Amino acid sequence: QFEEAGGPAPLIVEADAREDDDTDALLARIREEHDGIEAFVAGAAFAQVVDSLDKYSRRSFLQSIEYTTWPVVEYTRRIKTVFGAYPRYVVGLSSGGPDHFHTNYDMVAACKAAMETLLRYLAHRLRNEQVNVNTVRARFVRTESLEATFGAEFGPFVDAIDPSLFVDVDEVGSAVFGLCSGLMDAVNGQVIMVDRGTEFFDGISMLFDKLQAKDGSRGGSGGD
Repeated sequence: QFEEAGGPAPLIVEADAREDDDTDALLARIREEHDGIEAFVAGAAFAQVVDSLDKYSRRSFLQSIEYTTWPVVEYTRRIKTVFGAYPRYVVGLSSGGPDHFHTNYDMVAACKAAMETLLRYLAHRLRNEQVNVNTVRARFVRTESLEATFGAEFGPFVDAIDPSLFVDVDEVGSAVFGLCSGLMDAVNGQVIMVDRGTEFFDGISMLFDKLQAKDGSRGGSGGD
């Protein structure tokens, strides 16, 4: 795909985001070919999927923090150590989980909420270093992770209600690119939601409205 687009081949290195030695080896490999890192996008997420309070595990939660939350801090610091400068842009990928209930999403949401908070503080700590730090939240995106978390039935269920509740991977990528393009440098320490506005109307009222529309039984006007 990169070749078809006329772009250079990407350097792909397998590394465990939780292991410092892997992080150091990854950055050393990049340092062989590049003098700096312009944009660091933290998208790794690994967390326990739970369906009841009895499934909560402190050990699993701490491991989830190590994979999903802490790398945004550790990678940023180690990039400075290896290259002598922080990335010009740091972007963390999140979801609507910190603000809205999602099935089986307890641990993921907690880790994402912690990541968003740390990113805001990173924006403050690095404000004099010419570093922009932001979070991009995404609405439901069709990925293997979505199915692994919510189940195989979730996608068809959403499609039956309103397919527009899904956003495309390219839309998320465009938002990240925009934040790293230089055209949005006044945006710092923010959480950007990529959802086409569906967060506003998704909910019980929307389902009720669709049911009424389907049945042709619109209600009367409301009053104070």
